[in-house]
Amino acid sequence: MINNTTCFNSPPNINTTTIQTFIGGKVTIDLTLLILDQDGNLDPSSLEVVGNATQKGGNTTVNGFILEISDIVVYNGISPNNDGVNDNFIIQYIDLLPDTQQNKVYIYNRWGSKVFEVSNYNNTTNIFRGLNNNGNELTSGTYFYKIEFANGRKNEHGYLTLKKP
Repeated sequence: MINNTTCFNSPPNINTTTIQTFIGGKVTIDLTLLILDQDGNLDPSSLEVVGNATQKGGNTTVNGFILEISDIVVYNGISPNNDGVNDNFIIQYIDLLPDTQQNKVYIYNRWGSKVFEVSNYNNTTNIFRGLNNNGNELTSGTYFYKIEFANGRKNEHGYLTLKKP
């Protein structure tokens, strides 16, 4: 004999939150504070980020009940030897986030002289490949970058190591 049974499982309620970070920063959100599971049976392995990016382009990952959202990431090493690895200066997500797309990137040598400048850096066509503005190869060494954003977002600056083969 089989009894007529009905299974009731309520969908979880998801609250929202607003969090900001700085360039190169990362936001970590504990989803247990935002997801209300009335039945107490939500499996964290069932959570996923569809498309692996926020609506504004930031990289997202979920591990258990922890969600991480990254802002642009500046990689400060370049070895332009055409091996497909670190051949140009990478500013990850700069071309995806609306408040970083309009930018100017400057590269300075150790004496403070500007050797490279480009508008709207995008990691594909507008990039720094270890060449100065005249197309001449720069020598190995430490250089300095400055990123200015058109919308008033805080400028970013730091160092960059250029290693030639």
